[in-house]
Amino acid sequence: MDLTKAAVVSGGVALAIALLAAGYIAWENLGSRNLGLATATLAAAAILFVIQVAFELQGSKEYDHIAFEYTLDRSVPTIRRAAYSAPQLPQLLAETDAAEWIAGNNPQALQENDRKVFSDLAIVSLVAFLGAEQFDWQLRTVLYKGTSIPGMYTIQGVSPPNQCTTITSADLQKQLEESGNLFAPAHLNVLFRGQLCLPPQSSLAVTSESVILRNPVSEVRFSLDKGSAAISHRRPRSRLAEAPMVNGRPQYDTRTDGFAVEVTYFALRSQTRNIASYRNWVTRVLSGAHQWFEGATP
Repeated sequence: MDLTKAAVVSGGVALAIALLAAGYIAWENLGSRNLGLATATLAAAAILFVIQVAFELQGSKEYDHIAFEYTLDRSVPTIRRAAYSAPQLPQLLAETDAAEWIAGNNPQALQENDRKVFSDLAIVSLVAFLGAEQFDWQLRTVLYKGTSIPGMYTIQGVSPPNQCTTITSADLQKQLEESGNLFAPAHLNVLFRGQLCLPPQSSLAVTSESVILRNPVSEVRFSLDKGSAAISHRRPRSRLAEAPMVNGRPQYDTRTDGFAVEVTYFALRSQTRNIASYRNWVTRVLSGAHQWFEGATP
């Protein structure tokens, strides 16, 4: 049960009953000017309170879009990005692990002309991103500068246990399997640190078409695009078309697709005292996801 919602509903009912009761008492005692004045003051204060609640507790929505692109090479077979930059090493490790497993255990999935293998890899990669770079919803970045080394960053989670909802790699593995993800049986190392610290009372839901982070303050929903993906059968980074393979299928299948992102801040906690921490977390998740999937390639 959402206690804040219960408080708003029960408080509204109680306030209405109090006003009715005060009005009745004042009506039955019209000879008292003070009771009438007190009842009017109570009504004015109640109206002001209701107006402020309606004005201050306003929810909001924000929208974003994150693109991803993978190339399926049926001659190997494998699936991966055309290139990875140095900061994308965790993404390379996660996606290579997934590609190697499916090539060895379900190679037929890499021969089909099907969008699912691309979208399933993107879902797995998004989960891996959360584990690799967003393992704590409150992170501290420290820069060390020296004369021999220009600069080195360290990232530390600073959330105490009472400010964490812990999601383990086993939890995510189970959700991937239940959603029918093609890469789920690989038992991927989707969480590089073993567990994820989300804001208090959070949940993380993985389905065949989405990844949803939800807590009493906000919800971040990554949903696969509903439209058709952009498809190319040319060699990556080349304008030359490749001859079909012996089975008649193209050797390369490059698809550009994406996640539609919807961020919701719920009205009942829009003015919570640590709303800035939640907004900073959401901003960092979206910025990091853009870099993970869309970062510049060499």
